[in-house]
Order: sequence, then C-alpha cells, then structure tokens
Amino acid sequence: MYDIELLMKFLKKAASFTVRSDLLQWLDKTAKIRKTNRSRLIEKALESMRKQEMQSELAHSFHKMSTDQEMKDLAEMGLEDFLEATDEEYPTR
Repeated sequence: MYDIELLMKFLKKAASFTVRSDLLQWLDKTAKIRKTNRSRLIEKALESMRKQEMQSELAHSFHKMSTDQEMKDLAEMGLEDFLEATDEEYPTR
C-alpha cells in the first residue's frame, strides 16, 4: 500500500497569481537559464520559504523554553534521571 502522505506530497494543483512584470521577467529568464519552468522555480522558492519559516519557529520555541524556569527544572530533573540510569548501567568507579 502507498503511504497517503507521500502520495499527497506529489499531487499538484494549478494556481493563478498576479505578480509584478519585473518579477515575471526575472522568473522567465531564470527558468530558461536553469532549463526548468516557472512552476518548478516557484515550487522551490516556496519550499525554501517554508523551511526558513520552520527554522525560525523552532529557534523562537527553543529561545522561549530556555528562559522558562519550569522547563529548565524539568530538563534538569530528566538529566539527573538519565545520569543515574547510565551510571548504574556504566559505572565509572
């Protein structure tokens, strides 16, 4: 059976956009140079923007967590448990 999420990733849908003429000229020129088409270039640009957005959101979340005392306490408790468990399994003495 096919994974539905994987299948959905490759399904494409047509869309119509209005852009400035200078951007459209650049898009056409770049597509010709790269031997591809407008759709593929736009798709790549959107993928890149999505990746940057996700990285920005993660950075913001990590920063927020680093300033949250309750989260720090939970992390330290987890670290202590981890160190105890690994010390029992791999004693250093």
